[in-house]
Amino acid sequence: MTGLATDGTTVVAVGWNGLVATSTDGGVTWTTRSFDALTATYDMQSVVFANSLFVAVGEGGSVQTSPTGTTWTKRTSGVTDYLYGLNYFNSTTWVAVGANQTILTSSDAITWTRVFAGLGQNTTANFYRVRSNGTSLLITANNDGDYQTSTDAVTWTKNDITITGFTPRSYEVPRFWDALWDSVNSVWVVVGKVYNTSSDFDNNHWKNLCLRDTLVAGPWDELDVLGNSWRTYRSFMYDSVNDDWYAVAHGTIKVIKSPDGGDTWTPIDLSTLGVGTSDPIGNLWFD
Repeated sequence: MTGLATDGTTVVAVGWNGLVATSTDGGVTWTTRSFDALTATYDMQSVVFANSLFVAVGEGGSVQTSPTGTTWTKRTSGVTDYLYGLNYFNSTTWVAVGANQTILTSSDAITWTRVFAGLGQNTTANFYRVRSNGTSLLITANNDGDYQTSTDAVTWTKNDITITGFTPRSYEVPRFWDALWDSVNSVWVVVGKVYNTSSDFDNNHWKNLCLRDTLVAGPWDELDVLGNSWRTYRSFMYDSVNDDWYAVAHGTIKVIKSPDGGDTWTPIDLSTLGVGTSDPIGNLWFD
């Protein structure tokens, strides 16, 4: 499972190998659905509900839409690149991002236009998530050590992430997977990892980080080290009811929780749920 969305009644889950399923009881029971003319082996990566429509994106430039989550319609994106992230910005514009510097926009999720303006970086950069704070957009790149910002989803600005005390290898750029807007402190918080040359890390030197910044000049503030490991925290979620932050590790089951906006993190014990430590997990959702 890589993406979850709800219209308040129906929860839609998407995932690998064309998975799509719905639940009307908060995720207790699920019904398998089918995408429209989707290659069976294609992985779907993200699903969003907005403007009375579920929209899902994924491998091969796949875009699917549904008003209810049960019956889906294939849309033409105009690209074959992997689409990873999706956002509905300012209640007017759908924005999808993906591999090879792909940014697509649409007013109706049916007709899509590729955006190139102001990207200013290598064309193999993989854009992983696109998030909004209400007035602007931020895109994380998982292989280029920077992020993109825009206030209109048309013109974009490349921004480098610098971190005090880090000297990354030239061929191992920082990788940032997800971001969320902290409305209480008016700052962006990102999760990612960096390969540092310092000897105070473990043998492979990979360090998982949680960073915070107001997007003004200067280095990002390192909040907490999430561990020196190959494990990557790729998904980020905020529980507004309890004011808690969660990060989910990709590949093996690991969920961590922060009660203070990312300053400190503690692991969550999922063994009581019958989840094994080697079971894959891709996302969280709060009801």
